[in-house]
Amino acid sequence: MTGSIVLMSTQFSSDSLFDLNYNNLVPMMRLYSGPEIAENVGNSVPLVRGKILQWPVDWSAENAISKVYIKLGTCSRVNRCQLVLSVLQEQTVIATAVLDGATVQDNNWAEMVLDRPISSGKYFCQLQSPNADDLNTLFVWLMVLKPQIGNDYIYNLLDLYYYGLMPVMKLPVEPDGDVEITKSIPLLPGKTVQWQVDWQNHALIDKILIKFGTCARINRCQLVLSILQELDNPQTVIAKATLDGHLVRDNDWTEFVLDRPIMAGKYQCQLQSPDADDLNTVFVWLMVAKPV
Repeated sequence: MTGSIVLMSTQFSSDSLFDLNYNNLVPMMRLYSGPEIAENVGNSVPLVRGKILQWPVDWSAENAISKVYIKLGTCSRVNRCQLVLSVLQEQTVIATAVLDGATVQDNNWAEMVLDRPISSGKYFCQLQSPNADDLNTLFVWLMVLKPQIGNDYIYNLLDLYYYGLMPVMKLPVEPDGDVEITKSIPLLPGKTVQWQVDWQNHALIDKILIKFGTCARINRCQLVLSILQELDNPQTVIAKATLDGHLVRDNDWTEFVLDRPIMAGKYQCQLQSPDADDLNTVFVWLMVAKPV
């Protein structure tokens, strides 16, 4: 573990689930064994008892996936604890791997064999060590993800216009079509996402559909969508829709019903989740913005 920077307890909070996505990190993980390659190593985090690490994966392989490899640290000791990896899809565990911590070699790739093979695709992984203690705890090596728009999400308002992006959204009368999802961002408490729309060629508008991710869980938070006149200064909210986050389904359309219909035209949209927290946060899927 020489040279590692252990995530402090203020980050590895008292909540049982620690979502690495919020920290722009992911475990050093791959689908093959082989020679060492240079990685952008960030930190390491202990797998203490009662804690669960979670992160999204997008696996691509020619054959079914039956093994994964995770780089672990041992603190130069034998750790007699159990390591459990769960692969989830639509909030359901579809495969599990269990590893005896005593077999792990320090700063090396640990092979985890899934109890059933899975196909390529997008999943969430959860990693835990249910019987760890002070003398039997493994450390997970983490990599820094490539810079994302979330790094610029430091002020209260994030205007997607400056990134050429907008949420994956449509009106009920519009077909689904093929949309290339660029990335996603969390709806953090105290933050507002803003973008522009042009609904010139539509009749009266009373419903809007937006696509979200749920982190494969039920999120008990509130989503607030506001429609503002584009040219007003200060801007005026002319319609609003509020939705309970637990109604959102992962990577699916969520319907917002406006409290009053609006005419066709150009508007600013704002989206926020005022009561979100680490365990109750939805992600907004983003795409390249349509011309306004």
